Amino acid sequence: MNLPLKRIWFLIRVDTVEDEDLRLFAAANCSPGFGLETGDRRMLGVIRKKGRLDDYHERMLSIAARARELNVPWGANVICGHPGETPESLRSSAAFLRRLFLDPKGTSGFLSVDPFRLYPGSPIDAERAHYEQTYGTRFYRTEWWQDGDQEFLSEWVDPSAELDYLTREQLQHEELGPLLGAIEDNFVFEGHARDYYLRAIREQVSFSSARYRGHYFARHYAWQRYLGFPERGRRLRRAHAGLAELQRAQRAARLPALARAAEFADPP
Repeated sequence: MNLPLKRIWFLIRVDTVEDEDLRLFAAANCSPGFGLETGDRRMLGVIRKKGRLDDYHERMLSIAARARELNVPWGANVICGHPGETPESLRSSAAFLRRLFLDPKGTSGFLSVDPFRLYPGSPIDAERAHYEQTYGTRFYRTEWWQDGDQEFLSEWVDPSAELDYLTREQLQHEELGPLLGAIEDNFVFEGHARDYYLRAIREQVSFSSARYRGHYFARHYAWQRYLGFPERGRRLRRAHAGLAELQRAQRAARLPALARAAEFADPP
């Protein structure tokens, strides 16, 4: 086959990459992807990340700096709201990620952020009781694939007694939204696949949009009604500090389309 490949993409562990590997990646048109998972040292243990962890984050910083020098593009994925996550660990993770991606010299990497999702048959699924007892995690719909709303229900988890679903979402938006928005201006990779990476960067930014976040908030409050707790849903909505701001942003985003529609509407 003669496929027009722009880049060869593969996943690799942070603790296995040496300088020689990065030079070979550059020569072979390869891009490494790292399952970084978190920028918080404590959460590495909670997640049970494999490999050498004592200098895990320092090695990631070193890899990022050397990849920039060699013009090797790379990606990293982190999870927000893994069972055991707290507000402090989420903020700590975001602080590390700002160091990693907002280096004044630039970055050749892009960041992918995912909320935690409960997958059937995974080790976490098998040990739900451990996370519930140890961290106060709450899994709302453990058989979410049977309810017809998989995209929301698989993520509907309170990571810990200190961090519920709504607070996790708000902190993720506050701590990581600005970072994701700043990566493109700091992205210094130059190569024929640059457009691919810019699309990936922009896609991540779109996940912080008012429209995207509003969709998940609507599902959250709808499920309060479905489960027979409408008053609890109303109480949560009133106490939801970021909801009014998000609704204002949604209205502002619709104004240009409404103005255009009004301009071409027939006069009364």
